[in-house]
Amino acid sequence: MSSNFSKKGCRGCYACVRVCPVDAIVIKGGQADILMDRCILCGRCSKACPQHYRVEKTSINSVKNFIKSGETVIASVAPSFASAFGKQSLKIPAVLRHLGFTHVEDSGITTKPIFDIYNAYANEKDNENYITSMCPTINHLIQKHYPEITNSIIPVVPPFISHGRFLKHKYGTDNKVVFIGPCVAKKTDATKEICVDEVITFYELQKWLQSENLNLEDFPIEPFDYIYKDKIIFPIAGETSDFIESKNPSKTVFCVNGIEDCKSVLNSIKNGKFENTFFEMNACNHGCLYGSDLDKDDRCFFEVKRDLINNKQKYIDLFQAKAVKNPYEDIALDVLLYKEYPPKPFKFEQPTEYEIKEILKTMGKTSRADELNCGSCGYKTCREKAIAVFNGIAEPSMCLPYMRNRAESLSNIICESSPNLIGLVDKDLMIIELNPAAESFFKIEKDEADGMPLGMYLDDQEFERVRTFRKNVRNEKITFEEYDNSTILQTIYWLEQNQMFLWLAVDITKDERAKEKLQTLKIETVEMAQQVIAKQMTVAQEIASLLGETTAETKITLTKLKNFILDDEEGKE
Repeated sequence: MSSNFSKKGCRGCYACVRVCPVDAIVIKGGQADILMDRCILCGRCSKACPQHYRVEKTSINSVKNFIKSGETVIASVAPSFASAFGKQSLKIPAVLRHLGFTHVEDSGITTKPIFDIYNAYANEKDNENYITSMCPTINHLIQKHYPEITNSIIPVVPPFISHGRFLKHKYGTDNKVVFIGPCVAKKTDATKEICVDEVITFYELQKWLQSENLNLEDFPIEPFDYIYKDKIIFPIAGETSDFIESKNPSKTVFCVNGIEDCKSVLNSIKNGKFENTFFEMNACNHGCLYGSDLDKDDRCFFEVKRDLINNKQKYIDLFQAKAVKNPYEDIALDVLLYKEYPPKPFKFEQPTEYEIKEILKTMGKTSRADELNCGSCGYKTCREKAIAVFNGIAEPSMCLPYMRNRAESLSNIICESSPNLIGLVDKDLMIIELNPAAESFFKIEKDEADGMPLGMYLDDQEFERVRTFRKNVRNEKITFEEYDNSTILQTIYWLEQNQMFLWLAVDITKDERAKEKLQTLKIETVEMAQQVIAKQMTVAQEIASLLGETTAETKITLTKLKNFILDDEEGKE
């Protein structure tokens, strides 16, 4: 099975990291990936991804090709099918035959030999602990993360593999066996077995029916190929342990559900806290009824359980007369059910204490007090996260408190050091905060304006108009007589989502005063030019009266100079 994340879809939200129970998600360059050597195929990452971008290679086309080729194709259906198809479940045999399956069987038909083996181990007089091997995810969990206790796994194949082996023995190894069930983990297990050619999940089957425009309501209720009298409903968590306990075993019997509880018990077994105990373990709460690839249409567990029990009973009532003894009973001894579960440890390299501290520093954690151990990154402690960074499967930026503090720190630096005036004002026109530049402009102490009415410093009516008409003010010039005729260009934004105002202003007092000084200089220059003109005209007239010449050229030249100065000023205004 190919199972990973789409590189196009990942948004770096770390939802998959936070739900992975074995730290099997790798983050590189903000992209999530799966470390298959640690993965236990629980399916949590797929369900947690808000983008639904985990990619699983479907086997539907392969199964269709089996059917099209004319081969004998046998459907091995997990007993938990009622959890996926509800009240229409009894029509599954008919619809599978319509799709082209040659034979349709309930995989639970060959569980008795497995239960007999479990019962034998539950009665061993060896003081050892034993764990059922029905759940592939639990098997992977123990093999990869608790390799010290793999000898506690009962060495027998899971039920779906058992049924596959019986089918191959009965119909021949050349025929195709397709297991249909609730769990993605079985896809990986099937690739290592020649007795199951493909695995499709109930979800994939639902999609297949939709693509063919097939509605279960349009099909009749039909039995599986064989109607077996055994009423064991092992997909429900606790059914296996109840069956074993009903035989009065010599060992204590416990049922453990959910990965967290299973990990807790496995740790206790590893540390010698249990002895002479038989454990039924299920990775999914409530067992296969809540399989990793099931869509239950918001039905609660008890609705699903009710549907399973009711369908089982209805099936028996309808077809009891056709029931036969177990058709595989006569060949039970001919089919090998033994399977070993060897250790497959994958351990992180352990950094030195110095290396851990250096990595923690890159996440802004320079003391124990900085190590919040909040778990938002998906790791229980900051030190575990540092070890993951050291091993290249995590990035320092995955630390949410650090990134938040860093963002706030950068924002604070910008606001504190900015020469511009910055302020936040709440919806009631009360000042939330002013930056140092604004406090200096208004000649007030640090934090003095916090919580004070805006009207003490600015025209609050302008702010009210911005909120009322949803029209921001930009670069509005305001002069404050009470602050030495200082002038600013103010911008007012109403932040709807935050229900507050952002006030930005540039102090242009120096520029304005420089303009005023230049204006004064120009006026003085014009006045001086006028005086020069008057004096020159007087002198020129006296000379002209003696020489008989005109003063027109002198007057024209000086007047041009005066007009040039005046025109330049008007152009700038």
